Amino acid sequence: MTFRTFRDERGLSAFMRSKQVCRAALSAALTVLMIGSTTYAVRLKPGDIVGFGEIDTQVWFGAQVSQQPVMPVPPARPSRATPLSWEHTFGGKLNDIASAVQVTADGGYIVAGTNYSKRIGLGGDAWVLKLDAQGQPEWDRTFGGEEDDRVFAVQATADGGYIVAGDTYSKGAGHYDVWVLKLDAQGEQKWERTFGGKNMDRAFAVQVTADGGYLVVGYTGSKGAGWRPDTDNPFPHLTAWVLKLDAQGRLEWDHTLGRKKNYNSSRVQDERAFAVQATADGGYIVAGDTEFNSPGFHDAWVLKLDAQGKLEWERTFGGKLNDSAHAVQATADGGYIVVGDTRSKGAGESDAWVLKLDRDGRIEEDAPKNTR
Repeated sequence: MTFRTFRDERGLSAFMRSKQVCRAALSAALTVLMIGSTTYAVRLKPGDIVGFGEIDTQVWFGAQVSQQPVMPVPPARPSRATPLSWEHTFGGKLNDIASAVQVTADGGYIVAGTNYSKRIGLGGDAWVLKLDAQGQPEWDRTFGGEEDDRVFAVQATADGGYIVAGDTYSKGAGHYDVWVLKLDAQGEQKWERTFGGKNMDRAFAVQVTADGGYLVVGYTGSKGAGWRPDTDNPFPHLTAWVLKLDAQGRLEWDHTLGRKKNYNSSRVQDERAFAVQATADGGYIVAGDTEFNSPGFHDAWVLKLDAQGKLEWERTFGGKLNDSAHAVQATADGGYIVVGDTRSKGAGESDAWVLKLDRDGRIEEDAPKNTR
């Protein structure tokens, strides 16, 4: 595989336009792009770049830190990849996948994903690794049961520990259930919680909140607008789901976000949330996709919630084909940056997609300008 580094956002954008990006994630520390079976993570602060990815069935992790001043890369002349300071692989003979990473306060990294090589049952196990600043493992832990148990998000917590979120088939009430685990600084489990019903319920992102609790987003097939009580189908229409937990993981409130589904229609009408970030006003910005009334299969979907999870506004973006948002961040000007993939625009079958929105969720070039 090839590890790419970028000196600024212009170089990253040019690279994204030239590749077919099938998955993206964005955090305060770095941008993560999955291209085929390779995952790239790029910190957008010039000179500070970290990354991880997958080679065959092993997890690959690399980082490069430069103290030298950097200049923008001319868009017409792509730059060569900067040599790595180090790289490491972690895993066994089966599929072992890293899904999330965060820089930790000690200068190291916390990585979360799913491990199939050390599984104790038929499916994978949730996997969390703590690495030092040179990528050497300090500890790694697996969690799960006899069935498939996976982690897609991790964040450091104020007590030096970690909160992770994903889904579990081994525990809970039915099919996959939302699964949240609190770990201490050494990766030992302090508590776990499951949320959901008899159908498929999954979590893809978790955010530490100002009150020391957690906001979890994903989707549910067990309640809300997508749930139909007269069916045993574990794959009903899906509805975006937001859960607010206290510091001990107890549910404070939850909301389903989406429209009432038409069960007389043969068309799938899923609405899913993949990313969340707290906003300066105490609310939250959420990104995902919706198939409800989309001119294509699904559109990118961005929602602004207040502090209690109530909808303030929502926006959809896309065309006649598949378009989705996978990550969102608040920007210094009060707006938002969204990344995902689009088949309705761009040069290829599926292209990376970056949208800059104003504070009301409108694409900035389309927003009305102030006049005097």
